[in-house]
Amino acid sequence: MVECGLIPEVVRRVTKGDIDELRELTRREVEALNSGEQSAAIKISAAFHERLAQLSGNSTLAEFVARLCSRSSLILAVYGNSGHAGCESHDHYELVQLLEEGAGERARAFMEKHLSAVESSLSIVEGADEVPDLYSIFAG
Repeated sequence: MVECGLIPEVVRRVTKGDIDELRELTRREVEALNSGEQSAAIKISAAFHERLAQLSGNSTLAEFVARLCSRSSLILAVYGNSGHAGCESHDHYELVQLLEEGAGERARAFMEKHLSAVESSLSIVEGADEVPDLYSIFAG
């Protein structure tokens, strides 16, 4: 709800330099995924979402999104599917394209669909005796 609500303001404020920065984060995320660096990809994906929130100009909500991204990164590392950072690699490219086109409503709707897909990708099923090895998850 928070990120989707910020997207229209991001569309109004985003600059060519911001678009280039978001594309670079997306490129790095895909590169990390392709190299099997799952934890790095998750961190870069979180940085992408945090930067989007910052571009809204609303520092209070941007800080809130940063805290959500921190928690979400942990959840994705533990319960996400390997080989993906929770976010489909092409999703960020597509979102950046919509931002560049100034397609505010389409970008907001896309973000909503994107975040729902991330949530759906989680497999939060574990037995009582299963404890995730956080060291192996974050050692990368």
